[in-house]
Amino acid sequence: VDVLSLPPRELPFRENHIRVYGEVWGFFFAAKPAGETCPTPGAGGCWVQYGTEKPYYGGEGGREAVAFRRRFAYRYTWKGGAVWSPTRWLMKEYRLNRNAAAFRRAHPGRLAADVVFVVHKVYRKPVLPPPADSSSSDSEEEGSERSIVLKRRR
Repeated sequence: VDVLSLPPRELPFRENHIRVYGEVWGFFFAAKPAGETCPTPGAGGCWVQYGTEKPYYGGEGGREAVAFRRRFAYRYTWKGGAVWSPTRWLMKEYRLNRNAAAFRRAHPGRLAADVVFVVHKVYRKPVLPPPADSSSSDSEEEGSERSIVLKRRR
């Protein structure tokens, strides 16, 4: 599945990864061309990278980056990509560092130099319902666990 070119709603999420209040998540594995970036924003929307790339260290002595993570947010676009609107859809992309010694040992044969192995975690944050009105005294008894927790927060 080409995650970067599809709107998130069109991705094939497993049924048991769809929860109440709109929470959705899924993992998608891919081998993609090296240096590929997000498609040009067009009608509908696109994934936009935010934050910096985070290295994960491991290997011998823990000083070598063995993998990297990039974060993306899906934005609706219109007027040729000139106008953007945020959504609740987020994605984390994890890719292996092909130059790491641990990767070279795991793959002793020759690999195509222009291929990168990635895992995309695509998810949508849930919309939680507003808390129940706590002003009514008949719904909670004084000293109940909920009223104690609410009092401690204040």
